[in-house]
Amino acid sequence: MTINNLKELQLKSKLGKLLKIPVIGPILKLMIILEVIVLFPYILNIFFYGVIYPIPYHRQMWSLLLSTFVFEQTLRAAIPILLTAMGGTFNERAGVINIGLEGIMLVGAWVGVYTAIITGDPWFAALMAMIAGGILGLIHGILSITFKAEQITVGVAINLFALGLVKVLSELVWQAQYSPQLDPEYKFQRLYLLKKPILGNILKYFTFSNYYTVPVIGPFLMKLPDIVTALSNQHILILIALGLIPILHILLFKTSIGLRIRVIGENPQAAATAGIAVKRYQFFAVILSGVLAGLGGATLSIGNNSSFKENMIGGRGFIAIAALIFGNWTIIGAATASLFFGLFIALNINFNSAVDHFYVPKPFIQMIPYLATIFALSGFIGKSRPPKSIGKPYDPSED
Repeated sequence: MTINNLKELQLKSKLGKLLKIPVIGPILKLMIILEVIVLFPYILNIFFYGVIYPIPYHRQMWSLLLSTFVFEQTLRAAIPILLTAMGGTFNERAGVINIGLEGIMLVGAWVGVYTAIITGDPWFAALMAMIAGGILGLIHGILSITFKAEQITVGVAINLFALGLVKVLSELVWQAQYSPQLDPEYKFQRLYLLKKPILGNILKYFTFSNYYTVPVIGPFLMKLPDIVTALSNQHILILIALGLIPILHILLFKTSIGLRIRVIGENPQAAATAGIAVKRYQFFAVILSGVLAGLGGATLSIGNNSSFKENMIGGRGFIAIAALIFGNWTIIGAATASLFFGLFIALNINFNSAVDHFYVPKPFIQMIPYLATIFALSGFIGKSRPPKSIGKPYDPSED
């Protein structure tokens, strides 16, 4: 073995030890992934425009990545994916695959807008979107759990059904494949909490901008996204979704209900032997998945936007499935992965305008979230292990 090979092995060993440190390791992994993603458009830019100085490019790119504006947009882009991914985590932990999340989100988005136009109440509209999503989840459960139909086929059927359904309903109701623009009072408005009389004065103490003039700390904080400012500019559904992360995590990993769901996903026969009503919990998980996907669709249509469009989901249901796999079938992991994908959706909007001499065609920039997906799922973050009985219909006769 040469000296160079020995030094390379020592470097890899040190890097491996750093990546295993609880807090530092995940941060280093994320930074390495982001750097690889930053380099990808740089290489594309060389091909389409020419060589640009790498140091100014990196400075502008990292400034963009860590800006409050991009973080704010990341939250808006990530929350529909996050809600759907958390719901999908439950049904897959229960051993049921739900490829139909894309279609359920689409129906939730349509129902949300339609109900908001009819009633003028965004809260009731969100509730109806959740009910619609729950009904589709129930249909998925009846077909895949009760009648033991092939689960992926059922999910594809739900996607096709949802696509056809919203087309027909849109033509019947609006005579077009899109809805009218919602009146601002009919959708969820941004809260702008920092502008509220009492609450705003309290929150200002937690904003980074309040400490920019402090020596040493101030210049460092100026380089980071102001999280409180970004959160204060969101609508209420985004804050509710973020609040659901710890609640659903506790439900799945700290309660007897969650334990039973996870046991069913690993070995439904053993769960049944222990007296657990396997199908009942599977129905609960699939319906919950539909409810959250329906809310995710409504968040997109009556929260982030002001109307319904036929292709507005744009694959977010499938990205949610990738996020829960990326997150290793955990709630916090799925939420983190959703924010990761939301970041690159947000960057698609800002790349060309934020970096000097950057002239890469838009379709190539839109490849970045999928490149991130491939890189993340390639094993760098860690091997993902699905529940052992996922996709296998439970048969009581095998007990």
